Amino acid sequence: MIRTIAHDGLDRPKRKTMGGKVWWRELENESEFRIQQNLISQHFRLVDKEDYVCFSTFDEQEVLDRFHELSQIKR
Repeated sequence: MIRTIAHDGLDRPKRKTMGGKVWWRELENESEFRIQQNLISQHFRLVDKEDYVCFSTFDEQEVLDRFHELSQIKR
């Protein structure tokens, strides 16, 4: 989360998550990707179907843009 604040968004090598079952609310979901929002910090992340984080930011529009961009590439 500190990296996300410091860089106003973060596009980094993927790291495996537990899928967001506890501290995350799912906002969008397609077959390859989903957008989740942290219930405490309110930041957003883009997670692939294997639960790897692809992108993280506090900017909702930025994560939506990335989500739609990656969804189009995978089709």
